[in-house]
Amino acid sequence: MYDWAANNGSPAIVIMLANFALVLRVIRHKRRQQGGYSWKKQRRMTLQLVFIS
Repeated sequence: MYDWAANNGSPAIVIMLANFALVLRVIRHKRRQQGGYSWKKQRRMTLQLVFIS
């Protein structure tokens, strides 16, 4: 049980956290450049990122 969690669970959690951090970084960057964030414009990119991981 521990081996499975260490070998499979931990990398999956790290990947999810990294993707979440990347999405937040993109949102912050867009807000700084445009002033406002349009979710509709970025929805497709975000969905692709989620499904890839």
